[in-house]
Amino acid sequence: MSPPPQFCLPFGSTRVKQLQLQHPNDSASTATLTSMTSAATKLQFTEDTESYFQSSPAQTSPMPSRTASGGSVDKPKGLTRMLTWRRHDSTSTLVSDEPAFGKKTDEPTEILDTTSRLVALRKKMLEETIDYFIIPSEDGHLSEYVADSDKRVRYISGFTGSAATAIVSKRSAYLFVDSRYWIQAEQELDGNWTVHKTGTPEIKDWLDWAITCPRGSKIAIDSRMISHERATKLYKGLCERGSKLAHPRQNLVDLIWDDRPQRPKNPVFVQPVEFTGKDIKEKLSDVRRWIRKQNAAIGKDKGVTRHASNASQSKPGATPPKETIKRSNTSPNGASGKLSSTPPPQPPSAVPARMNNPGVKRSNSSPSAAAGPSGADKISAVFVSDLASIAYTLNLRGSDILYNPVFTAYLLIGVEGKTTLFIDKVKVPTEVRDYLHENGVSIREYSDVWTFLRAKQWGDGKVVINPDTPYAVSLIIGSSRYSVLPSYIEEIKAVKNDVEVSGMRAAYIRDGVALVRWFAWLDQKFSQGYEITEWEASEKLTNFRDDELRAPGAPKMFQGPAYENIVASGANAALPHYAPSQGGSKMISRDEPFLVDSGGQYRDGTCDTTRTGELFQRCPFRINLLTPFFSKVHFGYPTVEQAEAFTRVLQGHMAIETAVFPAGTSGSQLDVLARKALWRDGLNYLHGTGHGVGSFLNVHEGPHSFQSTTPLQPGHVITNEPGYYKDGEFGVRIESALLVREVVTKRQQDEDMWLGFERLTQAPIQLKMVRASMLTKDERQWIKDHNNNVRKTLEPYLAEDKRALKWLRRECQKGFGNEGKGSAGLSIEWD
Repeated sequence: MSPPPQFCLPFGSTRVKQLQLQHPNDSASTATLTSMTSAATKLQFTEDTESYFQSSPAQTSPMPSRTASGGSVDKPKGLTRMLTWRRHDSTSTLVSDEPAFGKKTDEPTEILDTTSRLVALRKKMLEETIDYFIIPSEDGHLSEYVADSDKRVRYISGFTGSAATAIVSKRSAYLFVDSRYWIQAEQELDGNWTVHKTGTPEIKDWLDWAITCPRGSKIAIDSRMISHERATKLYKGLCERGSKLAHPRQNLVDLIWDDRPQRPKNPVFVQPVEFTGKDIKEKLSDVRRWIRKQNAAIGKDKGVTRHASNASQSKPGATPPKETIKRSNTSPNGASGKLSSTPPPQPPSAVPARMNNPGVKRSNSSPSAAAGPSGADKISAVFVSDLASIAYTLNLRGSDILYNPVFTAYLLIGVEGKTTLFIDKVKVPTEVRDYLHENGVSIREYSDVWTFLRAKQWGDGKVVINPDTPYAVSLIIGSSRYSVLPSYIEEIKAVKNDVEVSGMRAAYIRDGVALVRWFAWLDQKFSQGYEITEWEASEKLTNFRDDELRAPGAPKMFQGPAYENIVASGANAALPHYAPSQGGSKMISRDEPFLVDSGGQYRDGTCDTTRTGELFQRCPFRINLLTPFFSKVHFGYPTVEQAEAFTRVLQGHMAIETAVFPAGTSGSQLDVLARKALWRDGLNYLHGTGHGVGSFLNVHEGPHSFQSTTPLQPGHVITNEPGYYKDGEFGVRIESALLVREVVTKRQQDEDMWLGFERLTQAPIQLKMVRASMLTKDERQWIKDHNNNVRKTLEPYLAEDKRALKWLRRECQKGFGNEGKGSAGLSIEWD
């Protein structure tokens, strides 16, 4: 997918540093947190508040809703049986011979005039005596991708990217974007806005900029749109400068957004255990077991504290026993500006004992040294606001957010077996309601969550929230009734079990078949002289995925794109988040590198793949005068600069995929491998090297990534996507999804565990872009083996598509770069 932002996690888990439980007497939860909690009394999230809780009819979504089938799906057939096409369209095209796709190309995208909207917003700010109003791109669950009703940044600024923060003052308007969107923001904003490029020495983050606003300023933000952790930092920073953090009762943008789309109410459906590998009862039991373990750890801490005063019985410097569950230790901001300088762990002492199970190894028994706390000190429940975590835990999926099979809801899991799902009840079909009831999950209306939290209806004890929980939640609960811990559900969700791994493998084969069919279609249409726009090619790629391989009677697996297709030619490929539109895309050039970044959502997995190349033959013409069998002659290859950049990116890609490392190594410790070859030539890329991927969930998943200090574990799926971008000319990115797995090394000891990667992506790498003289012998062999393995894997599924099979074999068996060219620079292809 379009890559993650520089040195940060775009999927919500920015905090992987282990946090201590906050007790009422802790200094961290008295002075500052108590004063912040007082603001909760001013929050009135009432059911009839238009901007927070709207009722709406169902919204059309490309991800099909579940029918009244009880959520059951036939068990998926083996891959060897997926050999039947639903239809054949070897001659179909989306180009000019189909009038449905108008040739509206190379037209400039209209820039939105935001003057009237800013005037209306500033009027509301004046009524609230607000100096600066912050508008994040996230929703009330801090989702990276949001429903149309939550695209407030797009409404107020006209910026269409998925990640940005707008800050409006009495006289100015600013948009903060990371390196993925620097060029796009400049192109899309009108003269009312100033673009601030984050991730630079001048502006690290919008939050740091906001803290430096003039002293005494009143800065406001919707408390649902900022995490507990970041709000705490913002509050403290503003207080130190004599400024104030305010939270309006209603979102000011919503108050001026007259035609705001209604909140989606699409029905949810069950994701069967055939795809998840664990049922809902087992997952809820895991969470409750984890809660009891936290309570036992609290009891231990209290026991150590009681005895610490007896100097004669205590060892000097005694500290409470540490929790045995391993957590990542990334600070939320410390890792966002620099690569980690921590050296990789050294075997054998730093390497944990071998794990027989590829999952996270945790103890199922509570510590026996302490009985645990009681009353107000105990943890009674976990509050979950992250939509992917809710869908994972309950084995449910939805279609409220484009490209993401999630649904809008909140979840509270009680330690004693009571679980409450806050969701618009109209979205819950009868069969899903029965499913939840059978598994001990009660349903309440979505808007009831605020009343529930304010009244402490979960009973005695505290609620666990994670650092990325919306600040509104912690404000309403009050600092004495919550504890902040990293998300346990995100940890276990990230480690794929055997069923999920098998599903991911099948999904990537299915997706690879669609990509090869698409490439072959493009190649044929260009050889026939058609002109194709980026948007037409993007639409056709989705069609090929929809025309999936499956056995007669087998369930449909493709559910829609995993994200907006990036199909970019020439200079557009230099925009990491470029997405073509029907009226604004350009014709695909035969003379420039071409980049495609695309993936499908399947019931058994989520895919994310990027390939770059000179995909089409330049200047095709036929020669029939000399010989009838001389089919095509073509010339023209990538420039030296383009080929060298591609080769350096490919070398970084290979270095990551072939890495072998001891258990306990984090992605951030491997990141330099992807950049080393580029750095050798003074090149670099400013986005992250890769991110976690969900299992029929969000394409961006944490807490692991190549920017995180979370240790990689067997079962993690992570993308490998180095790149290089030359503004206004071309872009290169090569991306494959990798599965972390255990490997056997030559001299390892029995107690050691070493890890490596298994590639899931099945798509060839074009050798035409490679400068073989820059490669080592091992690197050249790796590329040949890569393409040969892709060919062998996909050939059985392309037996009925001769065009695609021919293209695959040709691409996988070509020579490197200039190899095979004639003395006149011609490359001859024989039929």
